[in-house]
Amino acid sequence: MTARQLALDLPCRGAMGMEDFLLSPCNRDAVRLIDRWPDWDDAVLLVGGPAACGKTHLLNVWRQRSAARMLDETTLKALAAGHAVLPPGAVVAVDGLGQKHSEAGLFHLINWVRETAGFLLITGRGVPSRWDVGLADLRSRLRAAPQVVIAQPDDALLRAVLAKLFSDRQLKVAPAVIDYLSRHMERTFDSARRLVGEIDSRSLTAKDAITIRLVKKILAGG
Repeated sequence: MTARQLALDLPCRGAMGMEDFLLSPCNRDAVRLIDRWPDWDDAVLLVGGPAACGKTHLLNVWRQRSAARMLDETTLKALAAGHAVLPPGAVVAVDGLGQKHSEAGLFHLINWVRETAGFLLITGRGVPSRWDVGLADLRSRLRAAPQVVIAQPDDALLRAVLAKLFSDRQLKVAPAVIDYLSRHMERTFDSARRLVGEIDSRSLTAKDAITIRLVKKILAGG
């Protein structure tokens, strides 16, 4: 994957193509598995990681390559009811496991793609082997599936994440501001997303440029 920047799970409209993804040690294993498709070792792949780490972005990159269908709750409930709503060999994706998804539907979905030579990519927050799943049969299926976890960002990636977040909001920010922010903020993807949103809001309200002084004030809780 040729990569430059990492697009995150943003509420605003961020770039979500392959060219917008920054390859880093924290996500390299996940990217390699996405790049290997369709030569996966299993019909199912689980991608986990912290909030805003790029799981949805990777899923969308895979969907562009595979023409995978994103499944909604209606389809999962139909599968749980035993309805044949997917063709044999379907290539499908489920984003954010645990967000009110039908566990029975997911169980039948995994069986379906394996029995019919299809493919399934599932994303979720945290480590896949620790996902909170109540249905024992589904939990067993998930634990048997290959999984990969995106880690928290290193220094270079955190700066790139901040730059991308500001860019997606069409904000021009000096490199010195990004460097200062990356050195003093909580070092997580989610913190980066929340801070950029607050900086954008405060700057807009004050009708002022984004400066180190403003960033210091926000980080200090002022």
